[in-house]
Amino acid sequence: MQNRILLVLTFLSTLLFAELPPYYYKNLQNASQENLIIEVNHVHQSISILSNNIVLDVNATVLKVQHSQSNLQKGDTIRIKYSRVLKHPTGWVGPSEPLILEERTSYKAYLKQFENSKLYLPDARGKSFEQQ
Repeated sequence: MQNRILLVLTFLSTLLFAELPPYYYKNLQNASQENLIIEVNHVHQSISILSNNIVLDVNATVLKVQHSQSNLQKGDTIRIKYSRVLKHPTGWVGPSEPLILEERTSYKAYLKQFENSKLYLPDARGKSFEQQ
């Protein structure tokens, strides 16, 4: 009986940290507030060893607007801020995280606006950015 309970708990815990299926990310992308092509101008990285995170503060120019709820236009400059885990424990499996963006590189970006500002956040988890 204890073996069965342990087996069920192990199975359930793997579901909590498993990679998400591709359709999940596609649904997030389709529901995203902002669907843009951007070029990254500058990336500032801050590393927090205590929280095992890297915080990225990105300045980017909008090259193309495919959909924008905040009325972004081609040529607008936006700020994108997000964090991701520096290093996962050995054997860790879980949802993917957004790419670390590189300067002078273009990306398809799925974003959401933060409180009517020029600050935007990833809106499709690990598939928020796709290099062009």
